Amino acid sequence: MVGRFYFHFMNTAYDKALYLLSMREHTEKELRKKLSDKGYQKAEIDDAVGKLIAEGSLSEKRFAEAYIRSRLRKNPEGKEMLRLRLREKGTPADISAEALNEAWENEDYVKPLSQYAESLLRKKGESGTVAALLRKGFKNSEIKAALSLLDRDIGE
Repeated sequence: MVGRFYFHFMNTAYDKALYLLSMREHTEKELRKKLSDKGYQKAEIDDAVGKLIAEGSLSEKRFAEAYIRSRLRKNPEGKEMLRLRLREKGTPADISAEALNEAWENEDYVKPLSQYAESLLRKKGESGTVAALLRKGFKNSEIKAALSLLDRDIGE
């Protein structure tokens, strides 16, 4: 019985999109592709996406903020690498820049980077850790801020 309701409920592009957005934030590009892959027609997708944007259910800014938080928590990367990843997801450049600038101004990267650096220090030592973090796109000043939380500094 639940299965029938589920399939009946998912009969419009709007319903399917709402369901997808209930799982996680999406970009408009991702949502359009998923709906198209499910066989919905372009006009129905356009209507659904327009309605979702108008009601605030679909937000590129919320996606960018959530994506940045998630990436910093799971696999920290520098600002420019995250900018490229957001571009690949279809986030508009101005929205990516705004979300990244906010995250960096608030130093949202420091604690996750510090935790990541701590695990790297055990495996690679200080010079290997700094090199790995530079490859991930972090600047020396960002690495220094993260290491300072561990009472370490570059070159000590």
